[in-house]
Amino acid sequence: MIKAQGVDATTFTNDIAVANELATHEAFYMPHSLDFRGRTYAVPYFNHQRSDHMKALFRFADGVALGPDGGRWLKIHLANCGDFGKMSKKPFDAREAWVDENHDKIIATVMDPEAMVDWWTEADSPFCFLQACFEYTEWYESGFDPEFVSTIAGAADGSCSGLQHYSAITRSEEEAFHVNLLPRPDVGDIYQVTADQAVPTLQAAAAQGDVTSQIILDNGFGRSEVKRNVMTYFYGSARFGMRDQHMADLMRPLGDKVAMGELAAHLYLVISEGVKVVYLDNMTALVDETNERASVEGIIKRMALLCQELGIIIMLLCHLATPDGKPHEEGGQVSLRHFKGSRAMGAFPHYSFGLERNTQHEVPEYRNYSILRCVKDRYTGRYNGATLTLHYDVGSGQLVERDLPEDYYGDREEGGGGYKRGSIPPWETDDAAPLEL
Repeated sequence: MIKAQGVDATTFTNDIAVANELATHEAFYMPHSLDFRGRTYAVPYFNHQRSDHMKALFRFADGVALGPDGGRWLKIHLANCGDFGKMSKKPFDAREAWVDENHDKIIATVMDPEAMVDWWTEADSPFCFLQACFEYTEWYESGFDPEFVSTIAGAADGSCSGLQHYSAITRSEEEAFHVNLLPRPDVGDIYQVTADQAVPTLQAAAAQGDVTSQIILDNGFGRSEVKRNVMTYFYGSARFGMRDQHMADLMRPLGDKVAMGELAAHLYLVISEGVKVVYLDNMTALVDETNERASVEGIIKRMALLCQELGIIIMLLCHLATPDGKPHEEGGQVSLRHFKGSRAMGAFPHYSFGLERNTQHEVPEYRNYSILRCVKDRYTGRYNGATLTLHYDVGSGQLVERDLPEDYYGDREEGGGGYKRGSIPPWETDDAAPLEL
């Protein structure tokens, strides 16, 4: 099965159903709207401006003869959709030559798409590439007739269109050259030019001991790291907008790689920014449900090694398994075995805490009380079972230490902390330091 890029099965199925319905009509119209810049957007959700599988479904009802130059642009469009070997970044003549060199493969793909599936599905836009293969084959079968009527749209993309507009308005030949507004033997790439000019600056800063610059260079710095910043600069993007772009494009993917064990550490945060405490809420989202135990153990082990290597603290929130006795939502006591991946939790973390709260208490105000229980003190062992009673302050939104009301448990003698009401908690004895939050 060929997977449509970035599309779930339900959306794909619905799109095909709509296409089948529209195909029963001789033609249909696609209403568009224009924004304040004059950019055109299709109004219906089913439109030709969406992903690859959608673009490939559309043909114009009224085709146009290729004429003396149209065949060349059909070849260029075909090469662009395939983009094998980054062909779309090469001169137009090279793209035409690529189609000529792969003529037999293109024809074979149309004759038997299933037999050639391993080739055309590797294209940058596989469905548009397949559509272009069919159009090219029909043109070939016409004897490359200039009167051949084509009904597909040939895609064309700008080269940093914001800078294209500015360089045209200011008549700046230098910028126009980099964004392909002036003739040149190759394809200009302003993003690569910017990256190439930034590297010496980073290298000089790293040589002077700048840790951040060295991390950037070690992690890999090139065209993709500057593209969004350069592209949006001409639309008004500045420091904070560019920062958000780097967070989305670089920082978050690095964080995902750390969580999945592909990287040992998120070096930008820990080393460059001096982060010492990392909160992860929650671990369950990272777990492979097909092999939960092994997955949890692997994650916990990698985090423990990371803490040791970098001297950081990771505060890890974890879901609880359903207990045998009183449910946790009714204030049931938390045990280490209730933690997801309890085997790993018992081996690696220095401390494990459980938060107990009776959310079903018959007195609504008492539902704001919680008991923080230390279920594991690996560091000293002195606080295993120790508790703090906390109250949620609605006004401040904070948990503050406060004794339980006398009638919290009704006639029961035992308090939620595991000691009789009125006894001295272990952290208030002379031989034990307070348990700090």
